[in-house]
Amino acid sequence: MIYEPSNRMSDRIERKIRPFRSRRLMKFEIDRPIISITFDDFPKTAISVGANMLDKYGWTGTFYTCTGFAGITNHHGPQYDAADLPALEASGHEIAAHTYDHLDCTRLSEAQIQDQIKRNRQGLADMGVKQPVTSFAYPYGATNAGLKGFLGEHYHAVRGIGSGVHYDTADLNELKSEGLYSNSFKSTLSTLSGLSRRPGWYTLFTHDICENPTRWGCRPNEFETALEIIKSLGAIVLPVRDAVTYLENPHV
Repeated sequence: MIYEPSNRMSDRIERKIRPFRSRRLMKFEIDRPIISITFDDFPKTAISVGANMLDKYGWTGTFYTCTGFAGITNHHGPQYDAADLPALEASGHEIAAHTYDHLDCTRLSEAQIQDQIKRNRQGLADMGVKQPVTSFAYPYGATNAGLKGFLGEHYHAVRGIGSGVHYDTADLNELKSEGLYSNSFKSTLSTLSGLSRRPGWYTLFTHDICENPTRWGCRPNEFETALEIIKSLGAIVLPVRDAVTYLENPHV
């Protein structure tokens, strides 16, 4: 069964006003675009295609990891396995958190969320991840004002799925991110190209990268086209963790 967010009126209203609540704002000034390329959950193709393409450009990304998904196969295809995480880390990629079971956190108690965080952290350590895990992405992008504050105490940068570019400020409790999907590819490319006129921090996320992707993925040629545009912009490409450090300390 494919998850679908609640469409109740109260939930639609909450999604509209949430970006203005429980914020932890980071202000910054940049004269070049900064791009963060991220992968959610994540299937093997995010590594065999996504990470390998990034490596060719000398770039690294962020991999939001549900340790309960290791070794399984789902609608995105075969998922990563335990040996992939140390290899990604050794290549300079950021290993980040995405809960243990990829559950909608708005439907969990605080104790259940704590358990998901704890189990996921332990799973990452058991699979050989050495770096501190400081970034988190809300599964399905589902959150609320209370969760933003709560998870902002556990992670330095928390990413959502609200589209848009960060100009001058970013909410570290719910960073914007654009889906790099086949069905919205032209719109994403248009936003990328616009960064030449007004630089900002733009984060992208996707799942499977294959010739017949799900609606949450893209084709390899589309992914490479996006990378070529990013290169043409002269953008700084950094994992989320490193982008936040750069923006907080731009002269370091």
